[in-house]
Amino acid sequence: MTYLLDSSVPIDALNNRNGRPELLSQLSQQNILLACCAVNVTELHMGIRHGKSANLPAIYSANSERQGKTLGIADVTIAAAAMTHNLALVTDNSKHFPMPDLKLFQFSARPESNS
Repeated sequence: MTYLLDSSVPIDALNNRNGRPELLSQLSQQNILLACCAVNVTELHMGIRHGKSANLPAIYSANSERQGKTLGIADVTIAAAAMTHNLALVTDNSKHFPMPDLKLFQFSARPESNS
């Protein structure tokens, strides 16, 4: 069986809080595969003090915060995936993706009529 961890669980485990290291140990001894997803990784890196992380979503988030903007975790994770794989991102909302090195393929949110 596989269990997906919420981000608070590995964060607590890394900080030796709330009995999480013991919980993870118990689960792994029960033949349970512990899994995380891209959002977990992003949230873990976002929790690391700025300047100590090479994780693109965390860098994007920190850069936008310094400019007084808040970007959603999903948007910084999507942008990081596009940048990591050298892909253009197709979006109708470039405001959510202010990263200067990100290639955007932007289109109109509403189809134009031919009348």
